Amino acid sequence: MKSKKPGVKQLQQLAAKVLSGKATPAEKAFLDSYYDVFDSPQNKADDLPAGDAQQLAEEIKARLDHTTGKRYGMLRQMKFYPIAASLALVFAFGFWAAYKHFIIANSKQNLSASARPIVPGGNKATLTLADGRKISLGDHSIAALSKLPGVKISTTKDGQLIYRVISVAGEPANGKQLNTMETPRGGIYQIYLPDGTHVWLNSATKLTYPVAFTGHERRVELSGEAYFEVAHNPAKPFKVISKDQEIEVLGTHFNVNAYADEPNFRTTLLKGSIKITATTSGAAKIIKPGQQAVLRQTGIQVHKADTGNAIAWETGTFSFDNEPITSIMKKISRWYDVDIVYNDDVSDIRFGGTVSRFADITKVLSKLQLTNTVHFKIDGRRILVMK
Repeated sequence: MKSKKPGVKQLQQLAAKVLSGKATPAEKAFLDSYYDVFDSPQNKADDLPAGDAQQLAEEIKARLDHTTGKRYGMLRQMKFYPIAASLALVFAFGFWAAYKHFIIANSKQNLSASARPIVPGGNKATLTLADGRKISLGDHSIAALSKLPGVKISTTKDGQLIYRVISVAGEPANGKQLNTMETPRGGIYQIYLPDGTHVWLNSATKLTYPVAFTGHERRVELSGEAYFEVAHNPAKPFKVISKDQEIEVLGTHFNVNAYADEPNFRTTLLKGSIKITATTSGAAKIIKPGQQAVLRQTGIQVHKADTGNAIAWETGTFSFDNEPITSIMKKISRWYDVDIVYNDDVSDIRFGGTVSRFADITKVLSKLQLTNTVHFKIDGRRILVMK
């Protein structure tokens, strides 16, 4: 049974509330869902003559530029916000159809003109064992891994591989032997540590852990980004060590973003309690669920967090909240294994919105281009960024 589509007047009213900041989350979600309905093939303005589409596009673009400013857009320029802006300004949803159809068609043509397909990341990692052996982990490595002692491999419902470290009967536990799991750019992987702690590794991430947790603490080292669900053990604290930072927990769920090329490290807590220490100064903070600690050169700052946004990558989504384009392009670089080249200074441009991490890269870049504040060109495995 088909649901009744909202009328133009209703959409105008919702758009006005979004633009004024008075819309409820439910109203925003409704307008957001209608964006997806309107984006379906049967709703595209394919029968619109090219000349009319061009004229309408230029008219709407001029009004958008005049109202929002060409540089910032100020409307969180992805998902339902462009649709809201155009609705409120031109009072006709068909105008937005023409503009959106025209811009998407042209931006995809520009992006793909001389580009080979760039696919999103997947199950890829390298396991370095304590004896120095390196094993490539991927979709075709299950048979080889199943022969290793102390290892169990399983597959999730969505096809992701999970590497599980298990104890071997008759072998003494050795907490001094270290294994390293490392994902490349364009890789993602899951691992269960010897204590049952579940870790999701994002792309370009390195996790070093002992073959067995012995002694009075459980200690791992991290570079990159990972989401942890730590097995509860009050007698043996779990510690995550990154450059200039130490995180101590008993049993909790949290995300750590500690890439070496990022200016700040971010730790977001979903459940439990954790203590974060700046190893250079000794300053420490305890954060609660729903909070994020940011390690800066000036110390540790704690603020309220959007936990869904922080772990969106783990559920297969890019999620941006007024985020600088330079930060967004780092994420795209890691996930699609591409290099980013800036032809213009775009450091003052920000975006907000969501898009699937498993979408073709041209779809991701085309959504960013809809704002008309930034443009891209694909050159082999390089993404050129310009205004």
